[in-house]
Amino acid sequence: MTTVPVTCPSKTYDRPWLFAEHPDFSGDGPLHDFSECSDAGKWLIFVSSGEIDRIWSLIATATEERLLGPVSKCSTALGKDVHPLRSGDYAICCYCLDDDTAGGEELRRILGALRDFGFQHTLRFKRDATTFAGLYGRGSVAYVSGPGSRDYRRS
Repeated sequence: MTTVPVTCPSKTYDRPWLFAEHPDFSGDGPLHDFSECSDAGKWLIFVSSGEIDRIWSLIATATEERLLGPVSKCSTALGKDVHPLRSGDYAICCYCLDDDTAGGEELRRILGALRDFGFQHTLRFKRDATTFAGLYGRGSVAYVSGPGSRDYRRS
């Protein structure tokens, strides 16, 4: 995988999110139609300020090369001010369909890719419907994957 130069989240103050998409992703822009799907959701990754630019470059490139789901997004320096997380953290969302009821092949494929990229800490999957309902924090995630695991369990 060749890393494509991308905008650095830590130096972006003109918008709260940066997006990466598959080149053939249908729609009129980031998350068009995909976020309207009731089965859509995202694997959540929280990254420290010192690592965010390198990690986002990896995730954006992997998304554009179809190694992850159709869309990924990353909070920016502006986004940190608008939607603060723990001190110094940025959020990356890797979107996919929640296909758990059909065996979870897509959920596991993307989880496996994230593990291959070195994300060995606990990862959480949150449905977009939960976000749209304004639910955050404890109890808002659908699935959890323990450290290093390539499988997940209901939260």
